Amino acid sequence: LSIPAAGGVVYAGEIEVRVPGYALALAGVRPNPLVRGPFEVRFTLGSAAAARLDVLDVGGRRVTSLDVGGLGAGSHMIDLDRGRRLPAGLYVIRLSSGGHVLSTKAMVVR
Repeated sequence: LSIPAAGGVVYAGEIEVRVPGYALALAGVRPNPLVRGPFEVRFTLGSAAAARLDVLDVGGRRVTSLDVGGLGAGSHMIDLDRGRRLPAGLYVIRLSSGGHVLSTKAMVVR
């Protein structure tokens, strides 16, 4: 790092700059409630570590599950229907990675 000073430049030596990365986040599901069309969940992964996106019914039973860690750090969007057309009902969308778990609710009304 160089700093302009009277009569020249002063060198400050080494400096460390930390740039914040991504953090695990679950932005939610759109549209909510779903009437027709794709059922999109938006989320952010903090790294390429193992991560799972689960869709649970109101009884806590897993309807579908996706390994999403391979998508890497950053913001992502996945269609939860994936051509299956989830039946009408209330669901819990759960994102888990590295011991952290985030969840949100979503409704399908077809």
